[in-house]
Amino acid sequence: MTVGSANGDAYPDLAFTRQPTGMDSDLDFPSKGGAVAVVYGGPKGQNAALKPKWITQATAGVPGADETGDAMGASAAVGDLDGDGYGEVVVGLPGEAVGKAKDAGGVLVFKGRTSGITGVGTKVIGQSTANVPGVDEKGDAFGGEVHVLAAAKGVPATLAVGAPGENTDQGGVWLFKGSRTGPVTKGSVSFGESRLGVKPSAVRFGHWLG
Repeated sequence: MTVGSANGDAYPDLAFTRQPTGMDSDLDFPSKGGAVAVVYGGPKGQNAALKPKWITQATAGVPGADETGDAMGASAAVGDLDGDGYGEVVVGLPGEAVGKAKDAGGVLVFKGRTSGITGVGTKVIGQSTANVPGVDEKGDAFGGEVHVLAAAKGVPATLAVGAPGENTDQGGVWLFKGSRTGPVTKGSVSFGESRLGVKPSAVRFGHWLG
């Protein structure tokens, strides 16, 4: 779970994710690979006019397919990445297969708006996306952790994405600057222990952010 303002009002919203557990509780759960929903805040607590709905990769507009093992929602963050006053909801997909690369991973970015998030306009970012450093490899778990760094004077909000399985569990972190169209891949950078002057080892760098 994470807190932010996805619909741009003065009341905090609670974004929460869930993945199948293989237990009886899955009988009423509409997903094989995970889902996200937002409970919108209001002056008396929950905003009764905006009811939370599960969004999965089977929801119209969401890239990909709802598949077992995708681990949608293994990580989540909320932050305004396009500067319009509405927080984007970012959800990790570390179990997503890309081509033959099992568990290569990815990230979904749901656009914030007054009426709340939907599948419309959802973006996906992965190592196969243009201008993103690296390549999709088995076990990278890109999106295993996500975090939005708030904007500062003259500096847009930035999306940080961890891939703890990168380079045989050495791990890595990617940074994407926000823009009027959301996080952009052009100019994105990645780093790990070696960029910090430390001899790389299997520490799953990027497993925790924020």
